[in-house]
Amino acid sequence: MEEGRFAYRESLERVRKQLLDSADTQFATPDASQQVQRATQGLMRPRSRPESEAPSEGFGMGIIRGLQRVEEERVAASAPESSPRPRARPGSVSATDMEDREILALTLQAEAGGEGLDGMIAAGSVIRNRADSGNYGDGIRGVIMKAGQFSAWNLETGYAGGEGGIDMASLRASEEAYIAADKLLSGDYTDQTGGATHYYNPEVATPAWGSNTGGEWTDIGRHRFGFGDGRPGSN
Repeated sequence: MEEGRFAYRESLERVRKQLLDSADTQFATPDASQQVQRATQGLMRPRSRPESEAPSEGFGMGIIRGLQRVEEERVAASAPESSPRPRARPGSVSATDMEDREILALTLQAEAGGEGLDGMIAAGSVIRNRADSGNYGDGIRGVIMKAGQFSAWNLETGYAGGEGGIDMASLRASEEAYIAADKLLSGDYTDQTGGATHYYNPEVATPAWGSNTGGEWTDIGRHRFGFGDGRPGSN
């Protein structure tokens, strides 16, 4: 009987201490711990009872379990998610909902994925130059998703009935593409294109605004970089 009373008091004291510690760290108010003390003093005060009457173990354990359940729920609610949020992918969500880093890396992969880091940064330089000029769309996403500008996205923009577009929903950007995107977004790169706002692959097409219009053009990887109005670059 005496052992049961001792175990009861010991359990309450342990839970009471946990609540006091929680009040000090979680609420950080001067009287938080005092409020917990007042709330639990009645539980800790010994009651006079006949020697033959054992302490109400069910009542005491009910209080303990209730307090522990509240604490467990608080800890569970504040715990971080166990798995990272998956990256947004075109096709699963609208491209307009994607972060600039994701949409830029996918574009570099589609446009210059086989040309190494320099080739992807060169293609990305044109995107940055257009975004900085403000004449080709609003920001990185606006430039990329402007209909007829980057054929990889023709299926998304509907340009030319989607002709020449790539199934971007199944495309995965390489680690190198993300490195290039990070450099372009942070400004940690050298623009080897001379400030170009246009590029094309001369093995695939010769657009009317291409190098036959004059001006300075630079070949990097499989693409030719320059301006669509024949003016010289800034190199």
